[in-house]
Amino acid sequence: MIQSSRAKKIVAIDDEPEIGWLITRILEEEGYQALVADNGREGLELIRRESPDVVLLDLRLPEMDGLEVLRRVREFDKDQMVIILSAFESFEVAVQAMKLGSYDFLTKPINVEEMKITLKNALNTRQLEQEVRVLKQQVAQTREAAQLVGDCQAMRDLARQIELAARHGVSTLILGESGTGKELIARAVHYQSGRAQQPFVSIDCSTIPENLVESELFGYERGAFTGAGERKPGRLEMAGGGTLFLDEIGNMPPAMQMKLLRVIQERTIVRLGGKVPIHIDLRLIAATNQDLRQAIALGKFREDLYYRINEFPLQVPPLRDRGDDILTLAKYFLDKFNTEFNKEVREISPEAQARLLAYAWPGNVRELQGAIKRALILAGDAIGIEHLPPEITGVTREMPLLFHTRPDEVRPIKEVSREVVAQVEREMIQRALDRSGGNKIKTARWLGIDYKTLFNKLRQYGLEGFGKTEGTTLPAGEGRPRPESGQLAVGEICL
Repeated sequence: MIQSSRAKKIVAIDDEPEIGWLITRILEEEGYQALVADNGREGLELIRRESPDVVLLDLRLPEMDGLEVLRRVREFDKDQMVIILSAFESFEVAVQAMKLGSYDFLTKPINVEEMKITLKNALNTRQLEQEVRVLKQQVAQTREAAQLVGDCQAMRDLARQIELAARHGVSTLILGESGTGKELIARAVHYQSGRAQQPFVSIDCSTIPENLVESELFGYERGAFTGAGERKPGRLEMAGGGTLFLDEIGNMPPAMQMKLLRVIQERTIVRLGGKVPIHIDLRLIAATNQDLRQAIALGKFREDLYYRINEFPLQVPPLRDRGDDILTLAKYFLDKFNTEFNKEVREISPEAQARLLAYAWPGNVRELQGAIKRALILAGDAIGIEHLPPEITGVTREMPLLFHTRPDEVRPIKEVSREVVAQVEREMIQRALDRSGGNKIKTARWLGIDYKTLFNKLRQYGLEGFGKTEGTTLPAGEGRPRPESGQLAVGEICL
């Protein structure tokens, strides 16, 4: 793992210029970057702006005392390491400071050696806490990745393929629609491999501006370009020993495709502004929702790079093809968000489960996660149909449930169908009239029906008093269905 060469940043807040000068000199001699403020408000702003590794905070400050500064720091950074300085030994004040989460309490006049030791201990503690957080995050990500593998045959097959890809360390290309969980699959491959204890570094090629992709991947030396104030390792270097995940690789600019191919072949990189090649050892996993073979045919993706990254392809099935996995994942998200929002929604009603299974899920697992989160927030003891998003239930704010039946009631299908069709027709006509400003000629054209049919339906649904035709000249062809469409154009009418 590449270690940052950045000097540890220490903020000292003290209103005595001599003390500030002394602390600065001691810190710089120890190799730290020292930043000093002489009052509480400036110090608080400095902490917000610089996110230091440790804060040395005097208690007696003008305008805002040290305890108030500490309280406000805790509002935006509960993990900030703070060491209190005070010329007055007060047990009560020390207790208050400790309750607010200060790391230690030093008295003035400053004992230089004691301060050095306390700083080193604080930095070591901060490093350990960061490592614990990373490990917890990795464990959580591993569990979440495991949850992606469901019980359907396609996911069982994918689980076996993930195990093989992880074991053999080959370059892997993950294929699937947006929202199917391609990054979770990549993490599953990483955490089942021999590189599991090394970094997993991700970069989304579709979100980084083209002029920044190279610096993100390769890093840069100080002074490589305007604004490059210090050396920065790139994602390739940061992934050393571990895995680099290139999401949506089909969006990578052609020039960068050539440079990435060279990296794969030579296993070396050169930072922007640098001259010395840096050897890298990493495992490459890429993902895309595009047809890369078609992109190759169109000259948008390099064929040689395609074969390099596609040594072992993994196809992630869309959620609509995963059967009862929809309910398994829904229950997983229910448990997850119960914990996150401190709620106790026990179940998803049978009717809501039926709607979840019937829905096509164009947004895949990501859409299901969002739907369950929304439903859980709205629900009481159980998630019902009324808590699901309108696109899943087929209900909009303007359109109530299409028909209602008692649990013990059975009605003829034709009768129910007539009610549903009538309600949908009335709703679409009303929307078209609203959109056209009441122009019945435009409404008829948009709905793909002739003017006489529209007139009859307006009378049938009690809408004949709505709209206008006066002042409108019917051009040739107006009022007749367009040959290419016999139905409402959703993009034109639906609000």
